[in-house]
Amino acid sequence: MRFSSLLTKVAVRVVIGASLVLIMGAAPAPRFPKELQGTWDLGPSSCKLPVNADSDTPIRIEAGRLAGYENIDSPKRITRVSKKPSVWVVSSESNIAPGIVQDEVFVLMDDHLTITTGETARSYRRCR
Repeated sequence: MRFSSLLTKVAVRVVIGASLVLIMGAAPAPRFPKELQGTWDLGPSSCKLPVNADSDTPIRIEAGRLAGYENIDSPKRITRVSKKPSVWVVSSESNIAPGIVQDEVFVLMDDHLTITTGETARSYRRCR
């Protein structure tokens, strides 16, 4: 009797656990905030759209990816750490190095975006 009672409790827990997985589903994919989305180019001078197609410095940030000249980075985790200035820690994986996740800090002030790994930094202007 004790064994069947224990077996029933285990079965109930398994069913409940499986139901929770079905109810919760998969977590939504991380998305770049709207404030970061758009076309950005390196340098202090203003950037005009359309950008030169031969240039390797512009980046395009969309909801689900950051596209550079030869790379496409997919966000794996995005965490906002400050509102003023607007700062996010972005963990992403590049199509150039699949399986390697890199953490970068994105700092946004008006039309200026700085992206740093802590060892290097790139400063962009929003293209309009």
